[in-house]
Amino acid sequence: MVERMSDTSHGTYDAVVVGGGPAGATAAHALGSRGHDVLILDKSSFPRKKLCGGLVTWKTTQLLEREFGWNHESLGPEDGFEYSTPEYEVHFDGSTVKNGRSERPYYFADRRGYDAKLFEAAVSHETVDALEGAAVTDVDASTGVVSLADSSVVEGRYVVGADGAHSVVRNSLPGFDREAWGDNLAIATETFVPREAVDIDPDSLLVHLGFVNWGYGWVFPNRDRLVVGVGGLNRKNTDSFRTLLDRYFDRLGIDADASSAESRPIPFGNYLTEPTADRAMLVGDAAGFVDAMSGEGIFYAQRSGELCAHAIDRALGTGKSAPRLYTSYLDESVIPELRLSKLLRPLLWGGPSALRRPIIHTWGAALHRQWEELVHGTRLYRFLRKRGDPYHTTLP
Repeated sequence: MVERMSDTSHGTYDAVVVGGGPAGATAAHALGSRGHDVLILDKSSFPRKKLCGGLVTWKTTQLLEREFGWNHESLGPEDGFEYSTPEYEVHFDGSTVKNGRSERPYYFADRRGYDAKLFEAAVSHETVDALEGAAVTDVDASTGVVSLADSSVVEGRYVVGADGAHSVVRNSLPGFDREAWGDNLAIATETFVPREAVDIDPDSLLVHLGFVNWGYGWVFPNRDRLVVGVGGLNRKNTDSFRTLLDRYFDRLGIDADASSAESRPIPFGNYLTEPTADRAMLVGDAAGFVDAMSGEGIFYAQRSGELCAHAIDRALGTGKSAPRLYTSYLDESVIPELRLSKLLRPLLWGGPSALRRPIIHTWGAALHRQWEELVHGTRLYRFLRKRGDPYHTTLP
């Protein structure tokens, strides 16, 4: 177990954050910058391997600038960013829907470096301790006591569950519906492919709709390689996702083997409207906070971590309930977007291809700019309303 603790006999923390990825690191950083005592627990040690396409959109770069002081105009390898491009291509059933150029670039992060950078920023605060290689086995939400695999316990006034789609914190909470959660789990399977192995434009974000049931295939550019993957709702696909990835390689003309690909679960429409219980609050994938149209999760992980931290900060200063504050913040700006993304996704993913084709091509011809703005966060799903800053005020 790797320790980064100034005082191993520390009493009750203001917050124990379970999971040091983007959601947990953002919460810990925001709390630490306000002088609160925080302990991060993570079962891995940083830097660690993390499977993820790594797409980072404009709304996330604004959060990074606001919370971490990272200038979005100079993000590079030292920040965990591999590549950026405004170019994109969307295809459906073998036909081109749109070759476009977004007004804002898409960034692609190497999650090993990106997550480590966020984690180091969080633990740079004197009041933030961390235990790496510390597996959590149980959480008592009523007391804030967190049990570890080595039989030790720690205690927080609040517990932040930032431990992903298979969250131990979430599974410890009363009333959690495991069956409903499983119904909306997607699987993403992807691998790295050398740039020279493909006969396609390696500098564009490439998406193939209709290739996977209730999902899509993607090619994301990095500096010296490409991230190639497929993903979709698990219950809607009978073939294994490695088989689907092999077929996607064939479609792209890539001479590669999917046997080395890795898979991960993605919450895909199973967001929790009440991701709290007593002293515990869930953020990011642990709460199911992923866009059900695009599958984007990094922004919602970091935004929910930020909002959770602000709720805890305000509660500790006023005596109000942090879970109630957090839920109210989510209800203002996060839950409505996740709800509408789920309601709208059958337009892209549901029904026969013949019915979806005119909708998708109409989108490509007439609504592509609105979609770009949805992805980058300058337009809302709510009535496709355009706002200059819908997500980025510190508090709703």
